[in-house]
Amino acid sequence: TPLPQPVIHQVAPAQVNANIAGSLQIDGARILPGAVVRLGADHVLSTTFGSSSQLFAHAPGLPAGSYDLTVTNPNGYASTL
Repeated sequence: TPLPQPVIHQVAPAQVNANIAGSLQIDGARILPGAVVRLGADHVLSTTFGSSSQLFAHAPGLPAGSYDLTVTNPNGYASTL
């Protein structure tokens, strides 16, 4: 039986400067090794697995705006914040 979908509790920092790359810490639950992080529909982020409750991601410099952040586990289950 596949594990339930991941849960995203928070992302820090919540805001980053436009066009400047930066690191993100994603806190949640049920995150599996190999999880993929996306910003918006088109930006897959480089990630480092911390634990089942924490991921670290490197975000590229993006234009100003709001972006959904999605964590997808290798089993296909996903959550969006």
